[in-house]
Amino acid sequence: MNCELETRVEQRTTELNNAIYQLRQEVEQRQQAEVTLKQSNRKLKQFVHVASHDLQEPLRVINSDAELLALGG
Repeated sequence: MNCELETRVEQRTTELNNAIYQLRQEVEQRQQAEVTLKQSNRKLKQFVHVASHDLQEPLRVINSDAELLALGG
């Protein structure tokens, strides 16, 4: 009986150690994904800032031309 309990404890310990290993692997993968996502978000914010800045001038020109047309029309 004692031997059987020891065997069950050893098996359960092995199962738990395997589960812990898998969880650690998953945590590491998620941390790497988080770093990648943060880098991607930073690049996207930079792109949006540049695109917004680049589009403002043509919109100003269109607005100015529209005002001139409104005054002349």
